[in-house]
Amino acid sequence: MSLYLLNNHFLHEINWFFMFYFNDFLAIVVLLSFLNLIYPYKLTNVWLIIIVTILASFVWEYVALYIKAGAIFDIIDVICYFGSMVIYIILLYFLEGKINTSI
Repeated sequence: MSLYLLNNHFLHEINWFFMFYFNDFLAIVVLLSFLNLIYPYKLTNVWLIIIVTILASFVWEYVALYIKAGAIFDIIDVICYFGSMVIYIILLYFLEGKINTSI
């Protein structure tokens, strides 16, 4: 959350990535961390993480077109979501010591 606040107040002036995509890059890490707080089981399965990322991308990029006026679909946002997912999996690996890839 501190990176989000830092971006909104200072970093967004650096270049176009911070202005348009940095918050999207943080979105899945924040979402999955939040789900770990409220979900009774920890989200450590890679396949479940991928499914959550796909669902979030669908809602934020497609469903939002019908809910929010002025919303647009941006494929770079989707790429940022999946990049954020990779960062989450890397952090999970370094914090937990392993990654659950079972189906």
